[in-house]
Amino acid sequence: MDTHAAQPPSGVPLGPEADPGFLRELGNGRPLGTLRGISLSMLFSVLFLVAVLGAVHGPVFDWSPAGLAVPAVAGLLAVTAAVWLPRVAPIEPARTPQGTARKAVARFESATMVRLALCQVATLFGMISSFAFEPSLAPVLLGAAISLVAMPLLALPTRARIEEFRVRLERNGDHSYLWNGLVHKGRKR
Repeated sequence: MDTHAAQPPSGVPLGPEADPGFLRELGNGRPLGTLRGISLSMLFSVLFLVAVLGAVHGPVFDWSPAGLAVPAVAGLLAVTAAVWLPRVAPIEPARTPQGTARKAVARFESATMVRLALCQVATLFGMISSFAFEPSLAPVLLGAAISLVAMPLLALPTRARIEEFRVRLERNGDHSYLWNGLVHKGRKR
């Protein structure tokens, strides 16, 4: 094993110090690196959608209230849901620390993906609105702005967000081994 962070899940829970950093973790084959790569891909897909619609519509801006209301309301509802969802139930320990770590990682991955999807809702409704009303880039730009602010604040798997999730998992006193599972390069699932 190359670092302390790469040790397999054991009886000793790791903490946030096991995280080598957001960008350093990308592309190393560990669950955390994979999840961070997916998260950044979803973030950049918003910019890609705006670029594609810019090529389709050209520099046309129609500031109609109806066209702007759709992504604004959808974004507000989705961001509110991302803040409140998903609820984190306390972890129930498995027979082994490895089993508990797998459960914790699966829950964290699911929660992150749900939040990322909710953060993209504003962009998707902006895209729909840009075609449904007058052809315009304004609705998709508003939706993209909401998404690009919401994703880093609510969904990217940062050290602080992981630690907050771990604390929620362990609120009944049982270790989740979340960090162990995230930074360990285990077998393929």
